[in-house]
Amino acid sequence: MAKIEGFRICNYRTLRDVTLGSLWNNRGSGVLMPMTAVIGKNGVGKSTLFDAFGK
Repeated sequence: MAKIEGFRICNYRTLRDVTLGSLWNNRGSGVLMPMTAVIGKNGVGKSTLFDAFGK
């Protein structure tokens, strides 16, 4: 089964440059865990983060 270890979003709606987890060219960062919580105030881009997967 495939597993997402990390991803980067650039210039999508309000997200200018967001990286979560480990990318293929930067293995120094930790990978995303099987269950990762995204927590923040209203209007900071939590829903936009998940909308980016559908585009």
